[in-house]
Amino acid sequence: MRVLLKAALEHLGRPGELVVVKPGFARNFLVPRGLAMEVTRDNQRTVEMEMKRQKGREEKRRAQLQDMARRISEANCTVAAKADESDKLYGSVTPAEIVKALKLVGLDVDPKAVHLDDPIKAVGVFTVKVVLDTGVSADLKVWVVKE
Repeated sequence: MRVLLKAALEHLGRPGELVVVKPGFARNFLVPRGLAMEVTRDNQRTVEMEMKRQKGREEKRRAQLQDMARRISEANCTVAAKADESDKLYGSVTPAEIVKALKLVGLDVDPKAVHLDDPIKAVGVFTVKVVLDTGVSADLKVWVVKE
């Protein structure tokens, strides 16, 4: 049976694709859950229009993320931490602390977006990678100072 996918399904396809599946799978699983629909001209036009709208929304979202990445790379954030006389921190600077410092600068970032190659365990200036989306990332200068 030929169906038109409305959602991305692993091992099957992406939205808008025409796939051939067994009739029972389509009738009992895909169609009732709203993941696919029967192939008709009206349904194809509906899916094409939805895909155009989705593409427009995705382009707008991507532009916003690129703007955010530009602002992050231009920003500097300062994190104060307790350190001993040899400038070693008693703990380490976490992504949550970096996000908190970014909020003070006016940038709202998800802690999962902050990627630390190695834990920050000393006072100094560090470059941290912030990955907002696939292909959209920024390098952030983090200043770690004694508290």
